[in-house]
Amino acid sequence: MDIHMGVRNRCCVVCGKEFLRNGELKSHMNMHTGVKRQECDICGKEFSRRDGLKTHMDVHAGVISHNCDICGKEFTRKSGLNIHMTIHTGVKCHKCDVCGEEFSQKSNLKTHIDLHAGVKSHKCDVCGKEFSQKGNLKTHIYVHAGLKSHKCDVCGKEFTRKSDLKPHLVMHGSIKGHICEICGKEFTEKSSLNLHMTIHTGVRSHKCDVCGKEFSRKGHLKTHTYLHAGVKSHKCDICGKEFTRKSDLKPHLVMHASIKSHNCEICGKEFTRKSGLNIHMTIHTGVKCHNCDVCGKEFSQKGHLKTHTDLHAGVKSHKCDVCGKEFTQKSNLKSHLVMHASIKSHKCDVCDKEFTRKSVLESHLVMHASIKSHKCEICGQDFTQKSSLGRHMAIHTGFKCHECEFCGKEFTHQSSLHLHMTIHAGIKCHKCDICGKEFTHKSSLHLHMTIHTGIKCHKCDVCGKEFSQKGHLQTHTDLHAGGKSHRCDVCGKEFTQKSGLKSHLVMHASIKSH
Repeated sequence: MDIHMGVRNRCCVVCGKEFLRNGELKSHMNMHTGVKRQECDICGKEFSRRDGLKTHMDVHAGVISHNCDICGKEFTRKSGLNIHMTIHTGVKCHKCDVCGEEFSQKSNLKTHIDLHAGVKSHKCDVCGKEFSQKGNLKTHIYVHAGLKSHKCDVCGKEFTRKSDLKPHLVMHGSIKGHICEICGKEFTEKSSLNLHMTIHTGVRSHKCDVCGKEFSRKGHLKTHTYLHAGVKSHKCDICGKEFTRKSDLKPHLVMHASIKSHNCEICGKEFTRKSGLNIHMTIHTGVKCHNCDVCGKEFSQKGHLKTHTDLHAGVKSHKCDVCGKEFTQKSNLKSHLVMHASIKSHKCDVCDKEFTRKSVLESHLVMHASIKSHKCEICGQDFTQKSSLGRHMAIHTGFKCHECEFCGKEFTHQSSLHLHMTIHAGIKCHKCDICGKEFTHKSSLHLHMTIHTGIKCHKCDVCGKEFSQKGHLQTHTDLHAGGKSHRCDVCGKEFTQKSGLKSHLVMHASIKSH
């Protein structure tokens, strides 16, 4: 009688919902327990209630029994039609208690609340990424599978998501309905305009937790964090080089293809990247907009300024794994490593001498050409290289800034100090092949070899006597001139040769000992 009277006296102990029949209550309890006894024979999907399975079977059968009277869209379920009707009516009876946003469907409100709570209950089994909505996870799975089911009918480009295809189609239509009020640039999407506006406003709301750098876009911050993590997920299939960003891989691939589509209109030099051409143009324009705060030196490229500031700071971040020597610039380390490998790939066409660096070969070729374009203003001596003139000037100034830590002897050139240090270290790496005598300096070995060869190429203009060493000739000419530049500090006696003074000093020492 309760059924006829409409009395609902069968109550769910979980949620309190009331039912007329025991069977209805039993089916309802399956929702709470998660029991699904009804299975689809076609796709295997399970349902807690038989009517749910029946409605599902209509989907497989293609039965469309519910039509929208406004737009004519068809649905297999009445519930689907009811949800659809809210689009036309605009009724939104489900409101968010946090922000007040309204939704037409209860499920949409639930998903929205998860966003506030930060709940991401849908996890990707491949990469572990979590999503708040099941639909987003489904779309994400397509990325791993490489599925692109949404194709552009105009150009054939394929997309994983329908939402990506739509703005792409707008691009073909050249419809740019969103205009920037500041610079007048037009955009097909409002979101693109919003991103563009951050350029004018300077707003950077995305901050890196590691270094504090700020970004206007979340995507740029994400790419930046990969730099800290050392993640390089874009690999070149040709040479294996890895990149953090896809945008860096693309121009790298162009380099392999030897496509140089950017030409300099002034000198005709070609570049694979437009950025390379832009940097090259600063050579012609002479524009140097990057200034050093320490010494005021100007640079055309930001990277060159950074390397220069490292010199001031004494930063040497590039270390040789062989000998431990450190360098400020990566290019200097590369050149240094070639020295260890003893690779001399730059050969002189005149004398066949080989060099490890191209720059050294170029300086060597100037010597063959006998071009001495650098002249000393004091003594008039000419030099092929500016650096040689610079070293020569130290002779006139008498400035010796390189001091030996052991004996205090000072040198004008660092290279001279390095050679001197080998004396203290007792290193004699230059050996005579004839008598076996060892020398610290290569130049000393060359002088020694004149004893064995008997070559005397230094001749006295006065008496015609010949000498193997220039220094010996100089001492000899002093005898003709009567010059005595070596004086005894004890008795004041003067000598032409230093060796004569030394022998004389021994005499004073022997007198004192008796």
